[in-house]
Amino acid sequence: MVKVGEILNSLRYSVAGKFILFMLLVSSIITFIGTGVQLYIDYSRDRESIRDTFRQIDVSYRQSIANTMWVSNMDALKMQLQGILKLRNMQYLEVELEDKSLIRVGSPETKHILTREYILSHGFRGREIYLGTMRVTASLRGVYERLLNKVSIIFLIQTAHVFVVAFFILFLFYILVGRHLHTLAQYVRSFDLENPGTPLRLRRYPEKYNEKNELSVLAHSVNEMRMDLIDKIKKRDQAEALLREREESYHLLITEMSAGFALHEVLCKEDGTPYDYRFIEVNAAFEKIVGIERERILGKTVLGLLPSLEKYWVDTYAEVITTGNPATFERYLKELDRCLYVVAYVPQKGRFAVIVQDISERKRAEEELKEHKDHLEEMVNERTAELRHAQERLLASERLATLGKFAGSVSHELRNPLAVIGSSVYYLKKKLNDPDQKTMTHLDRISRQVKYSTAIMESLLDLTRMKSLRKEKLDLAVLLNEAISESRIPKTIRVQREMKEGVLVYGDSQQLHMTFRNIIKNAVDAMNEDGTLTVGLEVSEDGEFTETLIKDTGSGIDPEHIPEIFDPLFTTKSRGIGFGLSISQQIVDRHGGFIDVVSEPEKGSSFVVKLPTQARNQSTEVERVEKPFTEML
Repeated sequence: MVKVGEILNSLRYSVAGKFILFMLLVSSIITFIGTGVQLYIDYSRDRESIRDTFRQIDVSYRQSIANTMWVSNMDALKMQLQGILKLRNMQYLEVELEDKSLIRVGSPETKHILTREYILSHGFRGREIYLGTMRVTASLRGVYERLLNKVSIIFLIQTAHVFVVAFFILFLFYILVGRHLHTLAQYVRSFDLENPGTPLRLRRYPEKYNEKNELSVLAHSVNEMRMDLIDKIKKRDQAEALLREREESYHLLITEMSAGFALHEVLCKEDGTPYDYRFIEVNAAFEKIVGIERERILGKTVLGLLPSLEKYWVDTYAEVITTGNPATFERYLKELDRCLYVVAYVPQKGRFAVIVQDISERKRAEEELKEHKDHLEEMVNERTAELRHAQERLLASERLATLGKFAGSVSHELRNPLAVIGSSVYYLKKKLNDPDQKTMTHLDRISRQVKYSTAIMESLLDLTRMKSLRKEKLDLAVLLNEAISESRIPKTIRVQREMKEGVLVYGDSQQLHMTFRNIIKNAVDAMNEDGTLTVGLEVSEDGEFTETLIKDTGSGIDPEHIPEIFDPLFTTKSRGIGFGLSISQQIVDRHGGFIDVVSEPEKGSSFVVKLPTQARNQSTEVERVEKPFTEML
C-alpha cells in the first residue's frame, strides 16, 4: 500500500518537484488569464447596462420631465427624479432650470462615475422652447464590488481545484514512475563489481522482452549491463594474469640492460597539455647515471626530484606523447652535471619510456658548439611559447565568437517578450483606477526586473555588435572623459583625473569607448558607492605604448580569480553575466595592446590598458582583413 509520506518524499527529487511546480505555474497563469477575461467581460456588460439605463431615461423619462417642467409642477418633477434614482447604479440627478436654479436628488460623487446630460425642451406652436438641462450620474462602485466578490470566489475555487489535481497527479506519478525510479537508483547505488548480486526486479514490472513498457525495458537493459560487466570482469582478470607474466619478463630484460631505462606516466593539465611526468620503473643503470636510489625515484615526479629542470625535457616528452613518434636527442642536464644521449618512445597510451646513456666525456670536447646550440634552442623555445600564447588567444576569440552568436540569438528571442511585459505593466498602471499599494508594489517590481533583464540582453548583444575595426586618429584624453561622463557614477564616489593631454592612438573609437566603460563600470561596482576612482593617462618610457590607468579603492580581487577574470561568463558579482572584461580584452588585443591587472583584497584594483601609440602603430602596422567576432568561426 502506498504511503502518503513516500509520495511527499518524492518531491525532494527534481523531476517530481519541477513537474508539480510547472503544473501549478501553468494552472495559475491560465486561471489568472481566464479570470481577467471574465472580469473584463462582466465589467463591459455592467458599463453597457448603465448606458442602456441612460438610453432608457432618454426615451422614457426625458420628455415626461420636460412636460412636467412646462406646467411648473415641481413636486411631480421631484417624484419623477426620485423614480429615476431608483434605477440600478443611479447615484445623483440634478435639473438646471432656465433661471439657473437647481433641483437635486441623491448624493453627488466625483470618483468612479459615469455622467450623461439631457436637454429638456417643449414644443409649443411649432417650435421647441428650451426649459433646462438634466444631468444624470451613475456610480461604478457597485460594479467594482460585484467584480471583487466574483474574483474572490473564482480564485478560491480554482486554488482548491489546482491543489487537488496537483496532488492527484503527484500520486499517479509516484505510482507509475517515481517509486520504480527510486528502486532503480538504489540498485545502481548499491551495485558492487566484486559482488554483482541478484538481477534488478521492479515491483509489478517483470522482465519481458515483449513488454511494451519503458520501465520494463529500462530494467531489462540494466540487467543486460550487469551481465556484460560480469563478463568483462572475467576477461579483465584473465588479461591481468597474462600482463603479470609479461611484466615479469619485461622487468628481467630492463634490469640486465647496460643502458639506463626509465618508464614514466604523463601528468596533464585540464586542457590536456602535459606539464610533468612521474617515474614508474627504472633499472640499475639508470640509478647509476642519476645517482639516486631506485626507492627514492619510483612514484616521484621529475620536477619533484629536480625542481629546476629546464622546460625542454618536459616539452620534448610531451611531443613524443602527443604525436606518438619516437625522439632521439643529446642534452646536458645541469642538475647532474652530465650530458645524456636519450631515446624516448611510447610503449602504451599515457606513458613513455626512455633509454639513457651518459656521453659526458665525448660532449666535453664539443662544449663550444653545445653553447651555441643551447642558445639556439632557447630561442626556439621562446618562439614556441609565443606561438602557444597566440594560439590560446585565438581559441579564446573563437569561444567568445560562439558565445556571441548564441547570445545574440537568445537575446533577440527574449527582448520581444520583455518588451510586451513592460508595455503591459505601463498599460495596467494607466488603466487601473485607484489601485492599492500592494498592486503598485508588484507592478513596480515587475518593471524593475524587466529593465534588469533588458540590460542583460543588451550586454549579450554587445557580443554580436562587434564589427571590423574602423581605425582613426584618436585623442585618448577626450575618449576617456567621454567614457567617464557617460558612466553611471554615484555622487558619493570621487573621480580623480590624472590624464596627460595630446596622447594619440590609432584605433576604433566605438570599441575603445566600450572597453573603458566596461572597466570603469567594474571599478564603480567594486566600490559599492563609496571610494575614489582614479583615471590616469601617460606614455610609456620607451614611447611605444600609451598607458591608461583605471584604479579603484574597492574590495579588490582574490589572487586565485585574477587569471580567470577575462574568461567569458566568469563573474564574482551577484548581478552580472561576465562578458564585460572578456570583450574588453578582445578589443584591446585586436588593437595590438594588452591589459595588466594588479589587485589586493580590500585594497582595490588597478587596470592598465596599454595600446600602441599612433607613431608606433603607423610604422609597424601591416594591412590585414579584420573580421567581426561573430565571423571568427
